[in-house]
Amino acid sequence: MQDLPNFNILDYLKSEEDIAGYMQAVLQDGDPELLAAAFLDVEEARRDLQS
Repeated sequence: MQDLPNFNILDYLKSEEDIAGYMQAVLQDGDPELLAAAFLDVEEARRDLQS
């Protein structure tokens, strides 16, 4: 596990199109906990897009 690189979804959510694709994948999964976490990711990504 130590050899795995750090992963941060925010590194990949750089546009509204990226966010839409991410949310589509999360919704297809159907996991409510994943959906809740994704909403927080999207909120943070959109703050980054505005700055």
